[in-house]
Amino acid sequence: MPAHPDTKLHHALAAGDHTEVVRLYTAAADEAEQDQRLDEACFFLTQGWILALHHDLAVAGGLQKRLSEHGRV
Repeated sequence: MPAHPDTKLHHALAAGDHTEVVRLYTAAADEAEQDQRLDEACFFLTQGWILALHHDLAVAGGLQKRLSEHGRV
């Protein structure tokens, strides 16, 4: 049985795996966006973007672009 997304997030946070945390936030945003839950998607995108900026991850620009497309930046 696959691990629940919250469990994966908890483990990634505990391990300090910032890249995985951002990936999980992005995956959650993708799912919310597919289901037309824009506020929820932007919440997850924002969390991932902030973490990516803080840790100088290359995905920060792409997350900012997605937020900008939704008028959130």
